[in-house]
Amino acid sequence: MGMSPKELAAYRIQLIRDATGFQKKPERIPNISFFVTWKILDAGYKLTEAMSDYDIMEKFVLYHMQHYRFDQVFDVGVRNAYRVSKAMQSSSYIVDDDAEVVSYKDFAYCKPEETDQFAANYYKFLWEVGMPRKFPWWGKDAPLSVIQNAYNEQNQFFAFSQHIRQVLYEDLGIPFNGAPNPYATISMETVLAYVFGMRGVAIMMRRDKGKLHAVLDALDALFFTPQLEKLKQIEGPNLNYSFDYIAAILAHNFMNISQWEEFYWPYLKKVLDVLAEKKCNCVLFMEGSALRFADYFKDYPKGLITLLPEQDDVFELRKAMPNVAILGGMKNSMLGNGTKQECLDYAKRLIDELGADGGYLFSQDKMGSYRIDANPENLKAVCDFVLDYRPSQS
Repeated sequence: MGMSPKELAAYRIQLIRDATGFQKKPERIPNISFFVTWKILDAGYKLTEAMSDYDIMEKFVLYHMQHYRFDQVFDVGVRNAYRVSKAMQSSSYIVDDDAEVVSYKDFAYCKPEETDQFAANYYKFLWEVGMPRKFPWWGKDAPLSVIQNAYNEQNQFFAFSQHIRQVLYEDLGIPFNGAPNPYATISMETVLAYVFGMRGVAIMMRRDKGKLHAVLDALDALFFTPQLEKLKQIEGPNLNYSFDYIAAILAHNFMNISQWEEFYWPYLKKVLDVLAEKKCNCVLFMEGSALRFADYFKDYPKGLITLLPEQDDVFELRKAMPNVAILGGMKNSMLGNGTKQECLDYAKRLIDELGADGGYLFSQDKMGSYRIDANPENLKAVCDFVLDYRPSQS
């Protein structure tokens, strides 16, 4: 007799936590989907129609999870808040159905000469300067109907996000991903994504550190510090979820080591130290390369950090950080362009060399965003293999 969805979810959580914690030799390796907009194309929809219709979103997410039989999924169709952006009459998203590409514009709310005003009163600056800069219609004569519509769309976005996760859990036994613990936002990520933009941050780290620190300090006081204090109050691991904490790290790509030590690591270290004290697990998705930062992570205990790297050789990463669990490694370039046998051989190597004694979760090396990121037949063969294969054990 098969497991109920609830029992299957609990089984999958145990698989994932055993792997992240190096607790024991795994029965099998958990398989986690890191596909985003590829799911839409694979299910036969256009990007704009799927991102605009929550009923279609539910269909392609369910198809993806049922057809490929993943144990967990990072994106449930809500990575891009496309309908909310449209309601705000924003041009941030550029969606090209013909090229099958979703792009997002780099945008800066704040100019370097405005940092004193920003640091003095963040909310006032955002209302009076930042919002009008991003949305030309914003101002004292802004139509309330536009604001109300955007507010309604935001609520619908949150409602669908909750709904699809509940459906995955109740119908397919897909566990909830990250526990609802307080999230301490690293201020440099906010500055990079919204305040100065990628180009602005790269320039200010070199030309005007003082103003950059002023903005970071203002954001730390408003968000990072109180969020960190709330994180310190959690009791420990939440075993109803696969992971206790999930963080995406992008800003390190724009930094050399000295900049990393000045602008980023002190804050990330505070978060990791709290999670280590609470004996929680966390996933760090490091876009780009993580290998050059290995020395900063290698002294943490096993069971704390699971690293999802994009561009690194995962076998080299394991040598550099034997205490860190690895999530990923299956090359999208191979899934998209290789033969089925090449994909299966590489999947077996990943599992045997990285996961036989724990510390490995199977997934892709990059977010699956483009049609070329996976041949459906290759992906199906690999997912079936990972589900059935039992790793060699010494």
